[in-house]
Amino acid sequence: MTHMDWIRTLGPGPISPGDRMGSLSYVDDSARARAASAIKTGRTVSLARELVPGESLRKDSSPAFSVEFFYTEEPVGTWAGPGAGTGTDHLRLDCHGIGVTHMDALRHTAIDHTFYGGIDVDDPDASSTWEQRDGVFTRAFYIDFPALRGTPWVEIDEPVTGREIEAAISGTGLSLERGDALALNMGRHNWEAAGHPMSSLRRPGLGEDAAHWLSTQPVSMICWDFLDVKNGCDAVAAVHLLNWAQGLILVDNCTFAEACEVLPGPVCVVAVIVLPLPIRGATGCAVNPLLIV
Repeated sequence: MTHMDWIRTLGPGPISPGDRMGSLSYVDDSARARAASAIKTGRTVSLARELVPGESLRKDSSPAFSVEFFYTEEPVGTWAGPGAGTGTDHLRLDCHGIGVTHMDALRHTAIDHTFYGGIDVDDPDASSTWEQRDGVFTRAFYIDFPALRGTPWVEIDEPVTGREIEAAISGTGLSLERGDALALNMGRHNWEAAGHPMSSLRRPGLGEDAAHWLSTQPVSMICWDFLDVKNGCDAVAAVHLLNWAQGLILVDNCTFAEACEVLPGPVCVVAVIVLPLPIRGATGCAVNPLLIV
């Protein structure tokens, strides 16, 4: 059975009838309470990459990111009085691609002209950002795989496996519970600092083994840096396809450069908060994920 055939056996059945939240529906009051109890110091660390101009994922004429600034001088006699003014701006943002930290909504990965839950790609409500107006606050297991392996980054031909994730979680003395998230540091910040482009045809990440393991776990969300491995052996987009099959929510292109310095060890339990904009029909949203120690 090919990986694509296996994916089709998993989906696109919804977690519950009419579900439009996917794996975020695992985050209930109990999951949020676990997150609150994981906070020891209250210190926060962002996983967001800086927004910079660039080419869109579609390589069309639209920019991946741009900001147009406007300054308006208030006329005499207005509420502000003479000499006052306001600055405003117009933002254009293509949240997908490899340069923007973003949450993939359920209207992103499709197979056979359907998104998660068998919803047709033309259905304007096949999303998850509108339903998740309260944001995501849950417990997360942070895992620094390069530190555990003693390498600057995860090797291309040795993608992270489900057994590695499971062993790291077990080392905390806790168990993965329904609604928990994963923050998976695979060393992308070191990779890019060494001059390796993320656009490379070969790059590290999670492969089929991790995808198979994740398909059996009640994980609410994955915050990761390298995304799916590209090594010529593992199936392309092995984990991303779980967005279609099981409604798995992914927060792509995180950076763990600061987290490595702030967090107490290569594996630790923290709280994570992610607030997508409630955009009806969105395929995703740029976000600023925060780990709270």
